[in-house]
Amino acid sequence: MSKNQFLIGVLIILAFGLILRIIPTIGNNFYFTMDIANEATKAREIIFLRLHPLVGQETSIEGFYHGPLWLYFISIGLFIFNFHPFGLLFMLFC
Repeated sequence: MSKNQFLIGVLIILAFGLILRIIPTIGNNFYFTMDIANEATKAREIIFLRLHPLVGQETSIEGFYHGPLWLYFISIGLFIFNFHPFGLLFMLFC
């Protein structure tokens, strides 16, 4: 297998994955769960209230937290899309 065939194969796989993720979101047809709402609220606090958390969301292990970088990352998408929930999905696609 040559390098060009491998590159074309990888690009086809990535394009197919992107299409599978984009098609369900047409017409705002996507889930907005409690987890996404909680993350959107935390991102709103980062942008509007200038609160910068030192810990992220709590995991299923009590007392163990994720880092805050995820909240900063998704706040970019929410800011770009004017706090439409698709901003979270857009950042997941990135």
